[in-house]
Amino acid sequence: MNRQFLILLLLSIVTFKGFSLDSIKSAINIDFVVDPVYEEETIPRGANIRLIRYFIPNLYWGFSFKIINKNYTSLIGLTGFDLKINSNLSIPFNIGYGLKIKSFSLSPDNQEGIDSFIYALSGLQWNVDEQWGYTIYASYDYDFLNSNNKLLLSLGIMYKY
Repeated sequence: MNRQFLILLLLSIVTFKGFSLDSIKSAINIDFVVDPVYEEETIPRGANIRLIRYFIPNLYWGFSFKIINKNYTSLIGLTGFDLKINSNLSIPFNIGYGLKIKSFSLSPDNQEGIDSFIYALSGLQWNVDEQWGYTIYASYDYDFLNSNNKLLLSLGIMYKY
């Protein structure tokens, strides 16, 4: 699973840098993610990395990568905007399309392959200064092919450069 994640991360960074417009800023967001609605004995938890590029202030596009336990790896292309409350506080809204990677060996019934889903995220972002900020998000992954929909909560930091 770690090899799959590294391949997805490398492909996304190359795409992200290759197709970027001459934008104002970029940002990286690193989150700790938990699944509050779970059926296992332990709480599913993992990490999320979001890379975004701003078209104009508060409007952006990017990629998100999630790993939760060892059975959930996803890559998401997203677009979004930040609704400013004041100079330090904003509410981000993201929508996107994602691929959940089960395995790189595709089978006819897609049991071991790739699922697709629609992604939505909102939350609260507190900017400490021009570069650093803290984030708390709730995201929802709506799976097209089966009922493996996910509600995820994440807490993290953001660095703008």
